[in-house]
Amino acid sequence: MADEFWGRAAHAFEIWCLVKVIESMMGADGDSTYMDAAAWVAAGMGLIGRGSNAFMSGAGKEAASEIREASKEADERAKKFYGFRGREPQTVKTNEILKTVERRGASRVGKSISDCLRTSAWAIYDNEGRLVPFRQGYLSWCQDVVSKVPAMGTQEALAECVNSFARSGLRVVYPSGRTRELWSAMEMNVRDALRKQSNDYNLAQGELFGADGVEVTAHYMCAADHLPYQGREFSKARFERIQDSLDRPIAEGMNCRHSVYPCLLEAGTTYDREKLKEFEESSTRMTGFKLKSGRELNAYEFTQWQRQQENDVRRIKGAMSIMRAGGQSTERLQRALDAKMDRYAEASRKTGIRTRYDRMAAYTFNP
Repeated sequence: MADEFWGRAAHAFEIWCLVKVIESMMGADGDSTYMDAAAWVAAGMGLIGRGSNAFMSGAGKEAASEIREASKEADERAKKFYGFRGREPQTVKTNEILKTVERRGASRVGKSISDCLRTSAWAIYDNEGRLVPFRQGYLSWCQDVVSKVPAMGTQEALAECVNSFARSGLRVVYPSGRTRELWSAMEMNVRDALRKQSNDYNLAQGELFGADGVEVTAHYMCAADHLPYQGREFSKARFERIQDSLDRPIAEGMNCRHSVYPCLLEAGTTYDREKLKEFEESSTRMTGFKLKSGRELNAYEFTQWQRQQENDVRRIKGAMSIMRAGGQSTERLQRALDAKMDRYAEASRKTGIRTRYDRMAAYTFNP
């Protein structure tokens, strides 16, 4: 499954939550009281909690499917090495060690999902611009609307709240106190947990067939710090030294798409020199595209710029959904969206790097 699935799905859920908060205030009128505001919050929290459980269930099923597929691929990859050693291939269906590794990884992935979806770990900006716990912020906005409706009417009273939600979204608060927007936290946490599960399973397979080295996968558009190592095989000791020397260890998250597979060094490599040279040239060629600072981007760096634009487009689409739910105009956001997409298309055309409009598609969550 594409990495961005997790961020896109979580973004759809995040927008759904914020829209439900706004909808709970839409009935405010001149007779509404703070007691009504508290009742809106109680009902809204219940609805959002049920939605969170539904999303968690769906996300868990998707993750379980991805884990099963990764295990099958690892089992198939390992067959060659078992054969080289003259041993019977081991699989998740036949080996208790592999079953245990898969179960442990599935539990870790499940926790990474649930950690992002606990409303007690969420924060939003309240009506005074402070980042506060979700329930507290929810109540502050409801009370703010109640206090303003008699003088402004519901739509005007909602405007500041709607604009705040459209700009800032929901944030997950980590134990360290650091925060990250809900969709971004989900994308990072679940993706990294799934990759760790895959790597742990592959390492377990390597122990079973007697691996004496590792192979790093290779792909187009590779970051400069990993280019010297992709597609190559290393002894275990040498690879540990390489990992210790890198600010971004390979296959350990941090926007790294590589995987590390155990192997037998004498069994032959997967990638030939010509293919690796092609991968390197695709990543390092200069594109002619320059940032405002004047720095020209190479092809890999341009794909990172594209990814930022794709994320921005989804953010704008989400903000427009929130604005519409609150009865506010989306004309300004539509102009920003059109301009961003035009620039994305033109820059991609000039650099010769394909567009990924599929990454701009906004999912819809419906529990």
